[in-house]
Amino acid sequence: DLILSVGDTKQRLELLKKIISTTVLRFETAVAPSYALPQVKILRVLSLIISNLIDQEWEIDNLKSLLLDLT
Repeated sequence: DLILSVGDTKQRLELLKKIISTTVLRFETAVAPSYALPQVKILRVLSLIISNLIDQEWEIDNLKSLLLDLT
């Protein structure tokens, strides 16, 4: 909702990228049980992929569709 409340698409993508960057940093410093480490690594890689797609100027609707397809 926070991202969608920003009117300008470019600002939305910048905000999303900041959120993802923070998330990736959290994954890198996360303390998780050994059985959860593979999932944490997958989430980190997925976050980096999404961040790269934003750098390639994907539209927010395309990102939304991608994320919905992953669920």
